[in-house]
Amino acid sequence: MREPVDLNRVVTDCLSLLAPEVAARGTQIELERLPTVEGEEPLLSGLFANLLINALKYSPRNATAIGVRAVREADVWRFEVESEGPTIPVGDRERIFEPFHRGTGERRARGAGLGLATCRRIVERHGGEIGVRPAGAGGNVFYFTLPA
Repeated sequence: MREPVDLNRVVTDCLSLLAPEVAARGTQIELERLPTVEGEEPLLSGLFANLLINALKYSPRNATAIGVRAVREADVWRFEVESEGPTIPVGDRERIFEPFHRGTGERRARGAGLGLATCRRIVERHGGEIGVRPAGAGGNVFYFTLPA
């Protein structure tokens, strides 16, 4: 059932669970103010958790930063989770959202290749789109939209 979801609280809760890993890696979290949206809180929590876990997993192990922000664009909110680490090759940017597909450079990390496919299903269920692009100074920006 859809209801108002405070995404600041959702992300803060996710980060609380990830605090030991964040501290162990020396990662800085740059969390900007997020809006409240209509949605299914358990699914949106899983979406942010997956994106934040991946950001930690694929970032370098020492003193990196992960940014989380939202920007209003016409009738949607665009959310971004930006992290450092190897940029996803152009040929993998769409395929990584398919079930059981893993990027060509993902040999060191464990997983079945379902996380980003699940993220896509959650975003689409909420009427949005998801994608990835390179970050300006290296790394990746995973972005998705939700109706405003």
